[in-house]
Amino acid sequence: MVVVGLLALLLVVSGVTRAAQGGKNKDKKKAAPDETLAFILEHTDELKVTSDQLPKLELLQMTENRVMNDPAVKAIMQKINAAKREGKDQEFFSQKDRLAEKIKERTNGQFSSFKLALDLILSPEQMKAFHDLRSGAIVADKAKNAVDKPLTNGKGVNPFEL
Repeated sequence: MVVVGLLALLLVVSGVTRAAQGGKNKDKKKAAPDETLAFILEHTDELKVTSDQLPKLELLQMTENRVMNDPAVKAIMQKINAAKREGKDQEFFSQKDRLAEKIKERTNGQFSSFKLALDLILSPEQMKAFHDLRSGAIVADKAKNAVDKPLTNGKGVNPFEL
């Protein structure tokens, strides 16, 4: 019930915001390729995001921003990054499980994985198009800057790739 209420509120807010902006993709800030939801929301036309999917994506982005800014979640993400960097698979998976528990706790059971939530919102065709589009953006960014940047731009592991 809470989810339905949040989605309804988000739909109203996004509709007002979109109307003020004059369209779906107009005047949006460019997102870095590693910012999964921002990238998807920036490319709604190319990904053929429906009017039913858009508020769900916006809610997921809002939730992800809130959860990922939580100090406990940041600490877990640092441990995940360190375990991945050091090749400690057991620690990596242990911290990944802790992250899922913390996400579930911070979202009152609504989500346990942002990637799973995204997979439920977008169709398999949209996910493929997203990966293709993002891969192209990363390649273009690397070519533009002539520097081999990590996918996460120094932020560590992308929670949507866990």
